[in-house]
Amino acid sequence: MCSSDLALVKLNAQESLWIQNTKVLTRMIREMQAAKPQALFFNGDMIMGYTADRAVLDRQYAYWRGMVAHLIESGTYVVPVPGNHEVQVRSKTPDGKTVRAAKVESENAWRANMGDLIFNQTRWQAMTNKAATAWNIDHAPQIGTDGITTDQRQLSYSFDVGAIHFAIINTDPVGFDGSAPVKWLEADLAAARARGAKRNFVFAHKMAFTYTPDKARAAGRTFADGLDLRPQMRDAFWEVIERFDATFFTGHQHVFNASQPRKDQ
Repeated sequence: MCSSDLALVKLNAQESLWIQNTKVLTRMIREMQAAKPQALFFNGDMIMGYTADRAVLDRQYAYWRGMVAHLIESGTYVVPVPGNHEVQVRSKTPDGKTVRAAKVESENAWRANMGDLIFNQTRWQAMTNKAATAWNIDHAPQIGTDGITTDQRQLSYSFDVGAIHFAIINTDPVGFDGSAPVKWLEADLAAARARGAKRNFVFAHKMAFTYTPDKARAAGRTFADGLDLRPQMRDAFWEVIERFDATFFTGHQHVFNASQPRKDQ
């Protein structure tokens, strides 16, 4: 719930300091509290981030944690999903071009600020009255596989709740932004199936297929801002999603869209 569209939102002095659309997030929390969900998977961009300044990151995480504490205290377990604002740093090239790339310092800041939520089995059971199993902090994409070059523990992770399997993946690992750990997810879902999982839910920040509005499509324009920037990898990822009949939830685009990208298959 970070204000990615700051140019479109008039922030007050408090919000400008903490970089959070407080009014929107507060309303969301109130509505979720009324619905009494057992868990919320927060699909990334909790903070503005985009900086290597650890003090700034810690301050923004603290503000977000303070906001969602109300939701946690009223009985909803918040499961964090890393977004590009959390793990990427924005910088300028010598020719003035803006680039965004994941940095190990930002991944470390994520773990330091979100680690207690990723994952507390005792708290999960107390809040949901259901046991979470198959959790292992070391079960993460390994360096040298899936384009991974840094520690991905608590960035990509998974667990079971009964016959339901939940997998969270980081779509902006250092050195391979805009990707998915395809081989890790394939093995993860296969292991879950072997344990008896009947439903698979995969959460990430960046989408596999970028939504293109009808007007743009009619004009012959299409957009690619997620895994589709790497079509071969995207297709391999989606084959895994379909083979294990998983439901894939993402963020990133500021629009609601539900689809089956390969309706003809």
